[in-house]
Parts: sequence; structure tokens; C-alpha cells
Amino acid sequence: MKEKPVVIIMDQRMPVRDGVSATQEILRMDPSATVFFGSADLHIEKEALAAGAKGFLLKPFRIEELLAAIEEAEKKS
Repeated sequence: MKEKPVVIIMDQRMPVRDGVSATQEILRMDPSATVFFGSADLHIEKEALAAGAKGFLLKPFRIEELLAAIEEAEKKS
């Protein structure tokens, strides 16, 4: 990509690849990428975080929750 996204919001259920695998691949290509999981699959939270996601938001979530999670992740960086 010419310009990298600031934040990637990942879901677990996708047509071609699951979100955990996609997160791992993105982070292999760019270890500085910021990936957040937004999913209705609560059981995948630990795996998503272990894969490198900066946070996990249970769907449906409000934009304020996402912004707070991004802000918190920036503080930790």
C-alpha cells in the first residue's frame, strides 16, 4: 500500500481467512501495524491478543469504546 492504515479493525469471521491468521500475517509484514479485534466471538479474545492485536472489542461496540481502546494502546507504546 502507498499509505499504511493508522489502525486495522479485524473480525474473526471472514470469507477467505480468519482474523487471527490475517492478524499474524499483517504483523509479519509490518510489526508496527496496529490491529484491533472487533468481533462477536468472545471466545477468540485470548487468541487474538496472543496473535498481536492491541485490543479486543466485543460487537456491537460504540465508536467511543474503539477510540478509548486506541488511545490506551497509544499510551502503552
